[in-house]
Amino acid sequence: MQIVNNVLAVTRFSLLALGFSIASHGTAQAGPVDKNPVKQTAEIAEVHPMYIGTVTGGVKTNDSYTEGNFSIVAPLWSTLGSDATLSGGLLFLEPYISYGEGGEVAASVGLGYRYLFGTQPLSALTHHDGHQAGFFEEGAFVGANVFADMLNTEADNQFWQLGVGLEVGTRYVELRGNYYIPLSDKQLAEERRTRETFRSTQTSSSVVGGGQQIHSYSDPYATGNSIAQNEVFSNSITQVTRTTTTTTTIERLFRRYEEGMEGWDAEIAVLVPGLDRYMDVMLIGGYYSFDNQPFGPQEGGTGNVQGWKAGVEIRPVPALILSGTWYEDERLTGGDWTLGLQMQVPFEASDLGDGKNFWSRIGDSFKPRRRHLMERLAEPVSRQNAAVKIASSVEESSEVVSHSSSTRVQRTTRVLAQSERQLVLADDIVFVNNGDAVGNGIQAGTTLGGGANGTAEHPFNTITEGTAAAGTKTTQGNKTWTVYTQGDTGTPYNEVVNLTANTKLVSSFHALEGLGGKTFGGDTARPIWNGRLLASNIPSVQLTGYDIRTTVLGGSINVQNIQNLVITENLFDVNTGKYAGGGAIYSTSNGNTHSEIDITGNRFTGITIDGVAVESRDTASVVISVAGNEFDGNFSSAFYGSANVTASNIAATLEGNTLRGSYSNGFFHGSGDNSHFNMDVLSNTFAGTFLGAGIRYNNSEVVGTPNTGLVQGNVFSGTFGDGVLLAAHFDTGSLNVTVTDNEFSGTFRYGVNVNTLLVGSAINATITENSLTGDFNSGIFVDNRGGQVTSTISNNLLNGTFDNNGIRVSSLISSGSALTNVTGFQGNIISGISQTGILVTRSGAAVINVNGTLNPAVSNEVSNETGNALESTGFTLPGHGGGQFYLNGQLITMPATLP
Repeated sequence: MQIVNNVLAVTRFSLLALGFSIASHGTAQAGPVDKNPVKQTAEIAEVHPMYIGTVTGGVKTNDSYTEGNFSIVAPLWSTLGSDATLSGGLLFLEPYISYGEGGEVAASVGLGYRYLFGTQPLSALTHHDGHQAGFFEEGAFVGANVFADMLNTEADNQFWQLGVGLEVGTRYVELRGNYYIPLSDKQLAEERRTRETFRSTQTSSSVVGGGQQIHSYSDPYATGNSIAQNEVFSNSITQVTRTTTTTTTIERLFRRYEEGMEGWDAEIAVLVPGLDRYMDVMLIGGYYSFDNQPFGPQEGGTGNVQGWKAGVEIRPVPALILSGTWYEDERLTGGDWTLGLQMQVPFEASDLGDGKNFWSRIGDSFKPRRRHLMERLAEPVSRQNAAVKIASSVEESSEVVSHSSSTRVQRTTRVLAQSERQLVLADDIVFVNNGDAVGNGIQAGTTLGGGANGTAEHPFNTITEGTAAAGTKTTQGNKTWTVYTQGDTGTPYNEVVNLTANTKLVSSFHALEGLGGKTFGGDTARPIWNGRLLASNIPSVQLTGYDIRTTVLGGSINVQNIQNLVITENLFDVNTGKYAGGGAIYSTSNGNTHSEIDITGNRFTGITIDGVAVESRDTASVVISVAGNEFDGNFSSAFYGSANVTASNIAATLEGNTLRGSYSNGFFHGSGDNSHFNMDVLSNTFAGTFLGAGIRYNNSEVVGTPNTGLVQGNVFSGTFGDGVLLAAHFDTGSLNVTVTDNEFSGTFRYGVNVNTLLVGSAINATITENSLTGDFNSGIFVDNRGGQVTSTISNNLLNGTFDNNGIRVSSLISSGSALTNVTGFQGNIISGISQTGILVTRSGAAVINVNGTLNPAVSNEVSNETGNALESTGFTLPGHGGGQFYLNGQLITMPATLP
């Protein structure tokens, strides 16, 4: 009944509009109409404006839906022709109604205005010499309109929306577009309850107490500037059932909701020249887009209803319109193709200079002829009728109650009601997506000028705009915002990003844990980023889950004075040259900055100077962890650390990394100018080629507290100059390092090399419980050339192949003095092939003190030597003698037989 009332109301409104138009036209005329067609001239037509209008009725159909429609273009006010030319404005009212299958009724009423810019006389409307009209010969028009649309759906729901449109056209080309804004909320369209019962006897039950609350979780989804998840609560009561039979009941509740879709359409129509002298043939192309996610992410094809459309409109006579339109997304109309047939007649009653009245003009509309541009001002507005487009969502729940056949008492739970709440898993997020809509709430990205604002509904399409927006929000709200970048889009992000405020950059490769075992993201490849990340003097930066590829100098990640730097789960492919500036990650700290850095779970490839480089200058301090990374390239160093310039400080932990590829040094430690650098190297695998050393401590110019380090649990299986090199090469160099529980199974010059160069340098080295099973020149080499060395060499297993010595202690100097103290020398087993198991060498003014025993038969064990198990040699330099050798504090005169 409501639908019928609506139809009658709109029909009455249409007839009233037609009557009002005719009445308005009659009021606007100046004087009576001359009935004599001979006297009717262009001069008479110009004394009044033209009130042109149309009445249109027709039918449209496709393979799933058919509807009939009726509309009126009723002029309200006109200046057309009032200055004796075909120009002027027309204000009109346009009611529209359609009736479709299933009783669906659509109705609209619109107010429009069109203005024709032209210079032709009024006679051009009815008299034409047959030539082909020029592009602007008949002028051009512009128009605007606003509509109120109503739709009664098959479910008897009523929806309202507002539509606005613009038009511009000439004789041969028209452009028109409309935007539709829903005004009605979601409404229930369908509800079904079903119940299936399998019963063999009677049952009885009673409620015995309060119930319980059961909840479940939806898949997480993006909305606004957050990632959310819905928690569904089910309220229940507890019943006690006594039965001797079996009863199973299944209850189902199905609900379908409807809601209007916001959207727009635009099209261009081209009149085919040549044919237009006899009839109108219009070729039409356009695009439409309607939001099909008014309820948030759903299952089952809920992406935007959008696509191209193309069609043709033919008027064999002015009153008859044949149309056919193809839609790329058939969900807009229910089918790919829609065919239409319409009858459109004019109702202009005045004489336009051609001697025709109202009825003769209607008759003239059924004759083939050329139509003038001004006649289109009376055509209905081209828009998507029925304009209200509906999206649907479905909710379905079921309950199964089962009673077993027995006399025992059984407790059962029955769901009485359900509710849900939205849980925010993460907020303060700016979304970036340079691809299509994802389906989890993240739509296709655009630029800032194209309407992007960083929400899931309107993401940016560049990381640069995303980080700029996040930086602004961080600064305004004093809370760090996250830039969430979508991967697997098919298009790399090509840009250099310079951060200006605290920012977290996280990609869709990284899974965000939700509740109920659900996750958001984590199911895509890392987004490809061709470029660099720059930042300086901001507290916090995070980069997680990107594939960064760089070919320019300066580093993929180049930061300065970042207090908290987190770089995890990324791929770095950097190709700038092995000895060129930059590298993959380059961090510097100076002034009074304290920086904490976490480099975890990344993979480094390419050809560049360093994988990870960190520098501390002035009085800055850095705490850095490099853990679980893979280095597989051609680098100067996988890790390069430098503490220098006036009391700077670095504390580094390098743990669980794998080094393949080619390096000058795997891990490089350097310090100077009274700085302090502690580097612990734990449980790493060195499987590449190392021209220098796998681990190099390169200490220099330190006053006071020595630099320290721990090398423990590492596997050296590649090819090395030195496995571990402890080098103090400047006057005040001071180093304290323990090398313990490592496996040396590759090819080496020296497995462990302790080396001082100049007077004033000092090293305290503890070398204990290591396994040397590879190929060596010498296994353990302590070489003091002017400084002071204190070492403990104990409980090492040397069962590899040694071209020269298993263990060599050397104190060599040509001027000044060198002091070597071996405070603990016992428990070493040298069972591999060697020339000399243990060799002690001294010269010049050098002094060697050994506490322990050099006798392999007492404490250390030597076997498989080709020469001597033990040798102690000295040689005289001019003016310096042969140095001094002390064993357990007793001066031994060389040559001598050692105990």
